[in-house]
Amino acid sequence: MVKAARSKEKGNEFEWLIARRLSVWMHPTGENTELIRSVQSGGWAGRNNPQVGDLAPNGEYGARFRSVFSVECKHWKEINWWWVFNAPKHEFMMFWRQTREEALEAGLIPLYIVRQNRMPIMVCVPERYMLHSLYPAQDMMMTVHHLQMSVVPLDAFLTVKPEWYYEYWHPVGGG
Repeated sequence: MVKAARSKEKGNEFEWLIARRLSVWMHPTGENTELIRSVQSGGWAGRNNPQVGDLAPNGEYGARFRSVFSVECKHWKEINWWWVFNAPKHEFMMFWRQTREEALEAGLIPLYIVRQNRMPIMVCVPERYMLHSLYPAQDMMMTVHHLQMSVVPLDAFLTVKPEWYYEYWHPVGGG
């Protein structure tokens, strides 16, 4: 029971970390509260108010971000990137598919932000949005066509101004 409680706590801490990192990135003065953990983290959707993902807006810049993106955060004990090639039913891929489907249903672009203990934070996005030339050449990136997913380090993702994403990345159905 203690192990499960610690796992949940680690997940909550990761969601808060991502909310703060994205808030600082999107706010001109570095305010760190533009995004907060969703009241019902994991998402919920209502007929007139779709709320999917783990983060909710808490200000003007957060609202702008959430009008484009749905964010799902997952802190893994281990991420074996071979899973994406050899284990299509692994929990990691199931979370990606669910994140993508829920975001697309809500008319948003999914960001599946993942971390393994003591490793860099990675952002998974639908492959149609990945332009490798946007990010610093030294950063590792990968595209997995059969999952319609591209992966980039969060630090590289945050080198691009949010306004660029808002202007050029537009949600489209189907993938």
